[in-house]
Amino acid sequence: GKSVETLTKKIHIVLKVASAVGANPARVPEGRLLAEIIVEPARPSAYVQIPDTELSLLCLGSRLSLEKLNFRGCLFAGALTFQALSMCTTLRLLVLADNPNLTDLHVTEILAVCPMLQTLNVHACVAIQGQFIMSLGNAASLEVLDIGGNPNLDMKMLPLCVRAPTLTNLSVADSKITTAVSYTHLTLPTIYSV
Repeated sequence: GKSVETLTKKIHIVLKVASAVGANPARVPEGRLLAEIIVEPARPSAYVQIPDTELSLLCLGSRLSLEKLNFRGCLFAGALTFQALSMCTTLRLLVLADNPNLTDLHVTEILAVCPMLQTLNVHACVAIQGQFIMSLGNAASLEVLDIGGNPNLDMKMLPLCVRAPTLTNLSVADSKITTAVSYTHLTLPTIYSV
Protein backbone atom coordinates (compact mmCIF):
# COMPACT_ATOMS: atom_id res chain seq x y z
CA GLY A 1 0.00 0.00 0.00
CA LYS A 2 0.88 3.67 -0.17
CA SER A 3 2.31 5.55 2.75
CA VAL A 4 2.05 9.10 4.00
CA GLU A 5 4.77 10.58 6.16
CA THR A 6 4.95 13.88 7.98
CA LEU A 7 7.58 15.35 10.25
CA THR A 8 7.08 18.45 12.34
CA LYS A 9 9.33 19.88 15.03
CA LYS A 10 7.65 17.71 17.64
CA ILE A 11 6.15 14.63 15.99
CA HIS A 12 6.91 12.08 13.28
CA ILE A 13 3.94 10.31 11.74
CA VAL A 14 3.91 7.54 9.13
CA LEU A 15 0.65 6.03 7.92
CA LYS A 16 0.79 3.09 5.53
CA VAL A 17 -2.47 2.52 3.69
CA ALA A 18 -3.83 -1.03 3.69
CA SER A 19 -3.87 -2.89 0.38
CA ALA A 20 -7.68 -3.14 0.63
CA VAL A 21 -7.92 0.62 0.00
CA GLY A 22 -6.91 0.21 -3.63
CA ALA A 23 -7.29 3.05 -6.13
CA ASN A 24 -10.46 4.51 -4.63
CA PRO A 25 -9.99 5.60 -1.00
CA ALA A 26 -13.65 6.63 -0.85
CA ARG A 27 -14.63 2.94 -0.96
CA VAL A 28 -12.50 1.66 1.89
CA PRO A 29 -14.09 -1.31 3.63
CA GLU A 30 -14.96 -0.44 7.21
CA GLY A 31 -12.08 -1.01 9.61
CA ARG A 32 -9.50 -1.57 6.84
CA LEU A 33 -7.93 1.86 6.39
CA LEU A 34 -4.30 1.42 7.53
CA ALA A 35 -1.79 -1.42 7.72
CA GLU A 36 0.85 0.47 9.70
CA ILE A 37 0.83 3.45 12.06
CA ILE A 38 3.95 5.12 13.43
CA VAL A 39 3.53 8.07 15.79
CA GLU A 40 6.66 9.08 17.67
CA PRO A 41 8.53 12.17 18.86
CA ALA A 42 10.73 13.82 16.23
CA ARG A 43 13.63 13.96 18.72
CA PRO A 44 15.02 10.97 20.64
CA SER A 45 14.27 10.95 24.37
CA ALA A 46 11.32 13.32 23.93
CA TYR A 47 7.64 12.62 24.57
CA VAL A 48 4.53 13.42 22.62
CA GLN A 49 1.17 13.82 24.33
CA ILE A 50 -1.49 12.33 22.05
CA PRO A 51 -5.18 12.60 22.97
CA ASP A 52 -6.68 9.21 23.71
CA THR A 53 -9.58 9.93 21.36
CA GLU A 54 -7.20 10.49 18.41
CA LEU A 55 -5.31 7.26 18.99
CA SER A 56 -8.48 5.24 19.44
CA LEU A 57 -9.95 6.61 16.19
CA LEU A 58 -6.80 5.61 14.28
CA CYS A 59 -6.99 2.10 15.72
CA LEU A 60 -10.73 1.68 15.18
CA GLY A 61 -10.55 2.80 11.56
CA SER A 62 -7.91 0.16 10.92
CA ARG A 63 -8.96 -2.60 13.30
CA LEU A 64 -9.22 -5.29 10.58
CA SER A 65 -6.06 -4.40 8.66
CA LEU A 66 -3.58 -2.98 11.18
CA GLU A 67 -0.45 -5.14 11.47
CA LYS A 68 2.17 -2.72 12.84
CA LEU A 69 1.62 -0.05 15.45
CA ASN A 70 4.44 2.08 16.84
CA PHE A 71 3.55 4.56 19.58
CA ARG A 72 7.12 4.98 20.94
CA GLY A 73 7.31 8.01 23.18
CA CYS A 74 3.57 8.67 23.07
CA LEU A 75 2.07 9.48 26.44
CA PHE A 76 -1.30 7.86 26.78
CA ALA A 77 -2.87 5.25 28.96
CA GLY A 78 -6.50 5.82 28.32
CA ALA A 79 -9.29 3.29 28.27
CA LEU A 80 -10.37 4.33 24.76
CA THR A 81 -7.01 3.42 23.21
CA PHE A 82 -6.87 0.05 24.96
CA GLN A 83 -10.46 -0.67 23.99
CA ALA A 84 -9.58 0.14 20.36
CA LEU A 85 -6.42 -2.02 20.54
CA SER A 86 -8.57 -4.92 21.69
CA MET A 87 -10.39 -4.74 18.35
CA CYS A 88 -7.18 -4.86 16.27
CA THR A 89 -7.32 -8.58 15.56
CA THR A 90 -4.53 -8.53 12.94
CA LEU A 91 -1.92 -6.68 15.03
CA ARG A 92 1.47 -8.42 14.83
CA LEU A 93 3.93 -5.74 16.03
CA LEU A 94 3.27 -3.32 18.88
CA VAL A 95 5.78 -0.75 20.13
CA LEU A 96 4.72 1.17 23.24
CA ALA A 97 8.28 1.94 24.40
CA ASP A 98 9.10 5.07 26.41
CA ASN A 99 5.64 5.47 27.90
CA PRO A 100 5.91 6.13 31.65
CA ASN A 101 2.12 5.73 32.00
CA LEU A 102 2.02 2.14 30.72
CA THR A 103 1.50 -0.41 33.51
CA ASP A 104 1.56 -4.18 33.92
CA LEU A 105 -2.23 -4.18 33.81
CA HIS A 106 -2.20 -2.51 30.38
CA VAL A 107 0.29 -5.06 29.02
CA THR A 108 -1.77 -7.94 30.46
CA GLU A 109 -4.87 -6.56 28.71
CA ILE A 110 -3.00 -6.20 25.41
CA LEU A 111 -1.72 -9.78 25.56
CA ALA A 112 -5.24 -11.03 26.24
CA VAL A 113 -6.87 -9.23 23.31
CA CYS A 114 -4.22 -9.35 20.56
CA PRO A 115 -3.99 -13.05 19.67
CA MET A 116 -1.71 -12.58 16.62
CA LEU A 117 0.82 -10.33 18.38
CA GLN A 118 4.35 -11.53 17.55
CA THR A 119 6.47 -8.61 18.78
CA LEU A 120 5.87 -6.47 21.85
CA ASN A 121 8.23 -3.65 22.83
CA VAL A 122 7.65 -1.99 26.20
CA HIS A 123 11.26 -0.83 26.63
CA ALA A 124 11.66 2.00 29.15
CA CYS A 125 8.04 1.93 30.33
CA VAL A 126 9.15 2.70 33.87
CA ALA A 127 5.85 1.87 35.58
CA ILE A 128 6.16 -1.77 34.51
CA GLN A 129 7.35 -4.12 37.25
CA GLY A 130 6.91 -7.46 35.49
CA GLN A 131 3.65 -8.84 36.88
CA PHE A 132 2.30 -9.09 33.32
CA ILE A 133 4.80 -11.94 32.75
CA MET A 134 2.36 -14.18 34.63
CA SER A 135 -0.04 -13.78 31.66
CA LEU A 136 2.46 -14.75 28.94
CA GLY A 137 0.76 -18.14 28.65
CA ASN A 138 -2.07 -16.30 26.88
CA ALA A 139 0.34 -14.92 24.27
CA ALA A 140 0.03 -17.76 21.77
CA SER A 141 1.97 -15.99 18.98
CA LEU A 142 4.46 -13.81 20.89
CA GLU A 143 8.02 -14.36 19.63
CA VAL A 144 9.88 -11.16 20.61
CA LEU A 145 9.53 -9.29 23.90
CA ASP A 146 11.54 -6.21 24.89
CA ILE A 147 11.11 -5.34 28.58
CA GLY A 148 14.46 -3.63 29.03
CA GLY A 149 15.08 -0.18 30.42
CA ASN A 150 12.56 -0.64 33.21
CA PRO A 151 14.25 0.18 36.53
CA ASN A 152 11.36 -1.25 38.56
CA LEU A 153 11.37 -4.60 36.74
CA ASP A 154 11.34 -7.51 39.16
CA MET A 155 14.05 -9.72 37.67
CA LYS A 156 12.77 -12.68 39.66
CA MET A 157 9.86 -12.76 37.20
CA LEU A 158 12.12 -13.49 34.20
CA PRO A 159 12.19 -17.28 34.60
CA LEU A 160 8.40 -17.20 34.16
CA CYS A 161 8.91 -16.05 30.56
CA VAL A 162 8.99 -19.73 29.63
CA ARG A 163 5.18 -19.58 29.95
CA ALA A 164 5.05 -17.91 26.53
CA PRO A 165 4.84 -20.93 24.22
CA THR A 166 6.43 -19.24 21.18
CA LEU A 167 8.80 -16.69 22.77
CA THR A 168 12.26 -16.92 21.20
CA ASN A 169 13.77 -13.47 21.89
CA LEU A 170 13.75 -11.63 25.19
CA SER A 171 15.53 -8.34 25.79
CA VAL A 172 16.22 -6.89 29.22
CA ALA A 173 18.79 -4.37 27.98
CA ASP A 174 19.36 -1.31 30.14
CA SER A 175 17.88 -3.05 33.19
CA LYS A 176 19.63 -3.67 36.46
CA ILE A 177 20.65 -7.32 36.60
CA THR A 178 21.38 -8.62 40.08
CA THR A 179 23.56 -11.64 40.73
CA ALA A 180 20.97 -12.96 43.17
CA VAL A 181 18.83 -14.16 40.26
CA SER A 182 19.84 -17.21 38.26
CA TYR A 183 18.91 -17.41 34.57
CA THR A 184 20.42 -20.83 33.95
CA HIS A 185 17.06 -22.59 33.85
CA LEU A 186 15.51 -20.36 31.17
CA THR A 187 14.89 -22.49 28.09
CA LEU A 188 14.40 -19.74 25.54
CA PRO A 189 16.53 -20.31 22.42
CA THR A 190 17.79 -16.73 22.54
CA ILE A 191 18.10 -14.21 25.32
CA TYR A 192 19.72 -11.12 23.93
CA SER A 193 20.92 -7.77 25.23
CA VAL A 194 21.26 -8.90 28.83
